[in-house]
Amino acid sequence: MISWRLEKPFYYLLLCFLFLLPDISYAFIDGRFPICFNPEKLGFLCLFAITLSFVKNIKFVCIVLGLFGVMQLFQFSSMAYFGTYLSPFALLLMLSEIKDVTQEVWHVIGKYWYLPFIIFIPYGLYILRLTTVYRRRIIRDAWIFPILFAIVFLVQANTQLGFFKMAFRQSCYASFNTMNAYAAFVGNVLPCSIFPSGRAQIFKPYEVKLLDNAEEANVIVIFGESLNRNHMSLFGYERPTTPLLKKRAEEDKNLIYKEAISGAVNTFIAVPSFLHLQREPQNFKKQIQADTYLPKLAKQNGFKTYYIGFQGEETARKTGISSMDERFVYSPKENFNELEFFKDAFSKINLSGRNFIFIQKRNPHVPYENGYAFDTEKFGVFPTENLDWAEYVVNTYDNAMVFEDYVINEMFNYFEENTTKPTYIYYLSDHGEGLGKDGIWGHISLVDSVYETPFIFKAFHSDSDGYTNQVRESLYPTAYEIGLMIANRLGYEIINPNNTDDSFYVNGADIMGRAGFLKLTKDKAENKINVELIQPGL
Repeated sequence: MISWRLEKPFYYLLLCFLFLLPDISYAFIDGRFPICFNPEKLGFLCLFAITLSFVKNIKFVCIVLGLFGVMQLFQFSSMAYFGTYLSPFALLLMLSEIKDVTQEVWHVIGKYWYLPFIIFIPYGLYILRLTTVYRRRIIRDAWIFPILFAIVFLVQANTQLGFFKMAFRQSCYASFNTMNAYAAFVGNVLPCSIFPSGRAQIFKPYEVKLLDNAEEANVIVIFGESLNRNHMSLFGYERPTTPLLKKRAEEDKNLIYKEAISGAVNTFIAVPSFLHLQREPQNFKKQIQADTYLPKLAKQNGFKTYYIGFQGEETARKTGISSMDERFVYSPKENFNELEFFKDAFSKINLSGRNFIFIQKRNPHVPYENGYAFDTEKFGVFPTENLDWAEYVVNTYDNAMVFEDYVINEMFNYFEENTTKPTYIYYLSDHGEGLGKDGIWGHISLVDSVYETPFIFKAFHSDSDGYTNQVRESLYPTAYEIGLMIANRLGYEIINPNNTDDSFYVNGADIMGRAGFLKLTKDKAENKINVELIQPGL
């Protein structure tokens, strides 16, 4: 029989292997996250596994591994669904969107049923090995070791370089990224979101000029949800998902539709950034000052303001909707017909004067099938039975897009038939939606499927050809630029002295810009945009 002295190296090697087994197992399942050889990280993880084994109290070990296992479950879920490692900013978003996150988890749980098993079986075997081996050389107060590990990470999260590495320079192993993400969240992101520091970048104030061009008009913004323009036949998608809008565009040359760019990858960042005309991701004080807040500007220039929300009071509150004279808010539910609620709300609005109306839609939001559940026979164009998970998701999304096409077309018909005053309609989206391209699903990542959105503009009963041509000539309009167009119809010119290089931004998963963002520069000669990823750190 091998003596304990000779067996110890194999014992500790086995413990390290069991602790890293979730990473190894997931790497075999998902080739996007291979295991690499990084001596520093590998050594650190093995040191953690070994020192944890020194703890005499098995209950303490179970608690530590249980908590870490739950953290790992969120990590692997992010890797599987979003195609990215979990970030501390994503954790903050999960807290702010707990209802949507819960709903989305139930929607995809069947596809990722294996994740708890590849995590908790190895950790269970780790604990079993501790309880069945001769553990004579246990350090009495070894429980302090995992606590020291946590302290080291929390201290690192509060240094400039440390936080930058923890939040942005993510690479194998998933276990190491889990430690980084939660330490950066607990030690930096969460407290900074509650108690903002005074280290924010200084921006010059925007200049607001009152013009004399404001008409007795309706300015209507339809703010869509999770619209991937590459799944709209209006923009060349091979499936007939938007046949009504496509037909309308063919018959009405004054209907303008453009490939646009969202302002952020998340609703609770995109909506306030848009309404406050916030161009710079780190210029979050714009949302406190509210000096260019569109509803407020509208009221100051004699417009009556309305909010029609399809996402419930909680979303309206979290997106900071204010300065509205009247609000019509409906909580989304299964078999809820958006069009009926829209018509009911507009029956209470007088469209004969100056009106600014902000409509925040819900469809197509996950679970996509809920958007058209009230009439699946009419809008269930693409089959959803006996499909694998990916095909099912894409088909339900495309079906929801068919319903979206119907709703928007009916909205345009309604405004055409029920208005006599000049009416300007702007249809855009908070963000796009990952639908499997490059392995990305949902919306959180700074990738093209999440920031490429549609923009549709139509003016009724208006003779402002110059303004319409200005919209027509815009190249890849960003949410910020569309906001400036709207401000013009409200009677304002907004001058931003910070826009010195004619660039624009897509914010990441943090409203203060710390989660990284994209800088976009338009190349008009080549008819394209150049994209640069910015990772500012603290």
